Amino acid sequence: SCLSPEDLAESKKLILESARSLRPWTKELQVISSDGMRKWVRTTCTPRLSGHEVLFSGVALDITEIKEAELLL
Repeated sequence: SCLSPEDLAESKKLILESARSLRPWTKELQVISSDGMRKWVRTTCTPRLSGHEVLFSGVALDITEIKEAELLL
């Protein structure tokens, strides 16, 4: 999967700011799967300093069904 073009630029800014500030973040993003399907994920990521590198650990949850249900309301 890869990020949708609409979310790519904002996500890069978010990651760079998180790396500078070492603050965790949560964001809902659209991804495009290998078969071309668009899906929604809620990504939570926590940065940490390891020597001179910033490492991220996190989780991405598929929230496509939730987003589709919201559209029906």
